[in-house]
Amino acid sequence: MKTFLATMSCYFFASYIIDKHVHFIRTRKITYEDCVKFIFWNKGRNNDTELTEFFKVFKGKKYETISHQAIGKQRIFIKPELFINIYKKFIDTIYKEHKHFSKIKGYIVAACDGSIFDLPNVTLTRREFNIKDHDKFGKHRIRARVSGMLDVNSKFMLTTKIVEKSTTEVQLAIQHLNDLKNRLDITKFIAVYDRGYKSIELMLYTEKLNSKFLIRLPKNTFEKQRRKIKSNDKIIEINLTNAIIKHFENEDLKNMAKEMGRYQLRIVEITLENGTKEILATNLSSDEFTIEELKELYGQRWSIETGFKKLKSQVMIERFSGHRRIIIEQDFYASIFIYNLATAIQWDGEKLMKVQQRNPGMEFIRKSNFASIVGIMYIYMEDVLSSNLETVNLVMDFLIQQAKRLYHQKNIIKLRIEKMLKIIEDFILQLKWGDEWENHKPERTSEDPTNDHSGNPKPTH
Repeated sequence: MKTFLATMSCYFFASYIIDKHVHFIRTRKITYEDCVKFIFWNKGRNNDTELTEFFKVFKGKKYETISHQAIGKQRIFIKPELFINIYKKFIDTIYKEHKHFSKIKGYIVAACDGSIFDLPNVTLTRREFNIKDHDKFGKHRIRARVSGMLDVNSKFMLTTKIVEKSTTEVQLAIQHLNDLKNRLDITKFIAVYDRGYKSIELMLYTEKLNSKFLIRLPKNTFEKQRRKIKSNDKIIEINLTNAIIKHFENEDLKNMAKEMGRYQLRIVEITLENGTKEILATNLSSDEFTIEELKELYGQRWSIETGFKKLKSQVMIERFSGHRRIIIEQDFYASIFIYNLATAIQWDGEKLMKVQQRNPGMEFIRKSNFASIVGIMYIYMEDVLSSNLETVNLVMDFLIQQAKRLYHQKNIIKLRIEKMLKIIEDFILQLKWGDEWENHKPERTSEDPTNDHSGNPKPTH
């Protein structure tokens, strides 16, 4: 991690400059490398304030700066792919250096989900993200769809995209798999999805990659096939009819489905602690994962909800510094790198923790304070982005020690009591509403003990 940071400027290739023979060739107050580092440095405050502080801290010029219009004109010539490449290279370096890092039964398990992000409320942004104007049928808020795959164990965001809201979640999930197949061993990868991903096309694409999936299904999905087998762990056969295949977008998958004719799928019915039944579809065999193990695996899908909440409320990813799509994408992918770097520091800090129990009968969970790590990291961003390996070593050692020191602690027994009270509350509501329970069921809240901050009160999706 430290070596990558010290050599990160090596990835600032000139190929990421639009018309590189025209732009960033003259000597100016701010160079191409300065411009890239400013995007990482930017904390979402007023641009003029950010620039003044950047010149003072990074460039050592107390009484010199440039206007936010000037930096904006320079930034539109930097491709967002630079920041995409950096956050991916950072993650890939960690997983390649540590072959057995973050694995469950030899698999990397990632949760996939989407979220809606607010964009600057200006006409330029509306036009560049293809958002309709307000009309008599309703208002069209300026928003984008964000989708990502997050490792449920390490909490790293492995791959992510910000696109128009009209893009479907299934399309994005296939794009994520297509990206990861070139970066990780996709055959030892499990993607966990919620109900919005009940797509046979997604299942077949995963099969084509020889990868694995676990998808929660709506209750009425494949109901006819499930009724034929009276078991909570069954293999059903789905006829791949033209009515199903015609909705596929991938022509190769259409041909593959026509040749197959039928598709066998494992269906597992699980019962939650509050009595609610859920249906899971998977291509994992019963020899690899039992019903209880699949139940536990799906329960970890909530990690990505917590990840989006951290991005919004602690990394402040929605504080975009410009209105153009290219600048919004730069800010977004730079923030993903910041999130992953803070997660790596948190991971290393927690490994150094030694919990000494005052009462042997009490169990505790200790987690580094992610919000504090992000805040302190921004203070030392000049050293974090330094090209000097010794400086990077010093600042990273300091940040890891801070992550070890700044923690919050929860009593496991207290957590279990709170969980039991929630189950009882759900049970009482279920008795009250009967068959209409699903319609009146309260939204699930995170059971992740690391989620100690309420964060942004706005919904994450």
